[in-house]
Amino acid sequence: MRCCILAVLLLQAATIIDVETDSRVVTLAVQMGDVIYTGEFSRQALSPDIVHEGEQIQAEVKRGKMTVQFKNGKRATARIIRVQRILVHPHP
Repeated sequence: MRCCILAVLLLQAATIIDVETDSRVVTLAVQMGDVIYTGEFSRQALSPDIVHEGEQIQAEVKRGKMTVQFKNGKRATARIIRVQRILVHPHP
């Protein structure tokens, strides 16, 4: 009897809030709820031509890695280099 394990990515809605590029990497900041995750993607994994600030994408964060999926189906994985929590204070 064979046992198969199906790994399903739990992608969530996310918004790209910052894109920076240099000759080696694309740095992408993605907001998911009240947390901003910043990841470093190699240029082979992610072309800067397909990412735009304000774009809605799907993303997953797991074990220090961030996987993003764009509307065209392209997926890329990066090492997370920064995590920031956004604190929202309601007006009195």
